[in-house]
Amino acid sequence: MIGAKETFSLREILSSLWNNKWIVLFLCSMWAVVVFLCSFFINPLYEASASIMPPASSSSISKLNMYRAQSSALKPINVMDLYLNFRAFLISAGNKTSVIKKYPNLKINFIVIPPFNTVDISVRGRKPEEAMSALKQLITNARNNTLESVKRNVSIELSSLQTLIKNEKASLKINPDQFLVKRKILEDAYKMASEAKIETPVVNEASKSDFVSANSNYLRGTKALMVELNALRPNSIDYEKLAKIQLLQNEYDNNKNIIVDEKGMAFFQVPKNYPVLQEIYSRKKNFILFSFLFGVLFIMTFVVFKKGPIVKND
Repeated sequence: MIGAKETFSLREILSSLWNNKWIVLFLCSMWAVVVFLCSFFINPLYEASASIMPPASSSSISKLNMYRAQSSALKPINVMDLYLNFRAFLISAGNKTSVIKKYPNLKINFIVIPPFNTVDISVRGRKPEEAMSALKQLITNARNNTLESVKRNVSIELSSLQTLIKNEKASLKINPDQFLVKRKILEDAYKMASEAKIETPVVNEASKSDFVSANSNYLRGTKALMVELNALRPNSIDYEKLAKIQLLQNEYDNNKNIIVDEKGMAFFQVPKNYPVLQEIYSRKKNFILFSFLFGVLFIMTFVVFKKGPIVKND
């Protein structure tokens, strides 16, 4: 059976503390020194954080896609693909290493949250400005790498498109530009020869290949001109292929002048209060924490020594 509980009055407690005032003063002084040293030498810790999300719409890349859907040569750019590339650059070891080299005392952490592929970034450091700067640099590096990747891919696509146009032109029986010019000259010459009623050539053989102007060609006569016009009839050239070449050329001309807008091309979004900076612990917090622990420990110690050992009664 446990003995009756011993109760203490406030007067007894104060009297006991006063009787042992030197011991109490010594313990408080020693603990105060410990609290001060711990609070002073344990450095504060700050955390900068941000949540990176895909954009709500693809309007930021509509300029790039304006001329890309006209044929199968250039596929439209998907904003989600850009975001996934950006996310890969963001959490890559190379990006993280480049920042740690500049700020070696920082701790960087990434968390990918499904289903929207949101990336939570946290950077912890002893100096708040370093944590903030490192977080911004991580995002900036990933953004620049993504833009460079887009520019590089567009350049490769345009080069391939230019090669395709060249090959399509080479497959034609006659150069389309020369075809149109030559046919126009012959048509004008035939009209003038008909009006002058010239059927047979009135010039020597050397002039037959003269295509400088209609004034010299009409003298070859309507019969000779008609033969050449028939040779340049519409089915002598692949007009479907010519139309395809023209479409590809228009697509190339429209896309080669498009510059990736580094300010307007937003393929991710961050909250307006980005980045968020919070104090994990500081010297002030350390002092309050250690002081509270000291108070609890002192009261428990006093109660235990005052109460004495527990006595069991038979």
